[in-house]
Amino acid sequence: MGMNIGQLILLPLTGFIIASSGFRSAFVVLGLIMLVIVVPIVLIVVKNNPTDVNQMPDGDSTSLFTAATSVSLSEALRSREFWIATLGFATCGFILYLVTMHLPNFAVDLGYILLRQITILVFAKLLGWQSERIYQFDWIKV
Repeated sequence: MGMNIGQLILLPLTGFIIASSGFRSAFVVLGLIMLVIVVPIVLIVVKNNPTDVNQMPDGDSTSLFTAATSVSLSEALRSREFWIATLGFATCGFILYLVTMHLPNFAVDLGYILLRQITILVFAKLLGWQSERIYQFDWIKV
């Protein structure tokens, strides 16, 4: 949820700052936002250990924790699960950053104003969020 809210708020803010003051100012402002707002929230709110909230791993209060077993690199490279996870992360990252980083510049190059391209990104994000709520993709299993 935090990543979605961040995109809806910070992308338009970043575009506005870049358009009005330049990318260096935007870099400084975003860095200050991270230091002043995000870091304190993470330090206060995020719990790193399930025992901090009186739970065992996976929310089961009666389970015994067993350490994960490690596999060699050659075993991981031969496993189907490794390649599916790698493809999923690479695809997600590529699509996310391709759209959020290059679509605004492409829209400006085509002559659209900054507000219109921000509206397009926000609309696309809202549609994606709504489709996740409507459709449950239980058939996608590894």
